[in-house]
Amino acid sequence: MYSPMATALDSPQRFSSQWLLSRQPFDWSKIQEGLTTPNSQPFFAPGLTMEQLRSNGSAAPRLRALQFDYTILGDERLIGGILSERPSLYPLLQEATKPLHQAFGEKCILQLRALASDEESMLNAVVQLSLDFEDPEGALRSFDEAWWLGNCHRSGGALVFDYEIRDAF
Repeated sequence: MYSPMATALDSPQRFSSQWLLSRQPFDWSKIQEGLTTPNSQPFFAPGLTMEQLRSNGSAAPRLRALQFDYTILGDERLIGGILSERPSLYPLLQEATKPLHQAFGEKCILQLRALASDEESMLNAVVQLSLDFEDPEGALRSFDEAWWLGNCHRSGGALVFDYEIRDAF
């Protein structure tokens, strides 16, 4: 089990183990704010500073940053609202792009949409695949086993990964 020893916001450089042991325990509230990843490394969306990501709890900067990797479909306000209510989803979505591309290929298209009912709202990250994609179930199983099963607890049940086959037209 991973046990980080330093806050990620102190410095973006790599740290020696001696320095890490001298630090205070990891501040897990930063993960809930969506500002660090569990491996204790800060992440920054291209072109956005940490202050912009923190700005008044607004999800707009996070949503803009996600647009570098995902095509946002549907009501952006609803997606932004979900990201505001569950800020841990933002780093999870950012981290998922690499394992998704490893499982489905670099040319896959990632989409993000909100699923809402009267009782709850959640995000649906969808991998769009061409008709000739071989074994989409196997690719999803590979993604699940390699990354998602070890990280799904962080979503609080508010994030689903799936695939869709694009029509030829």
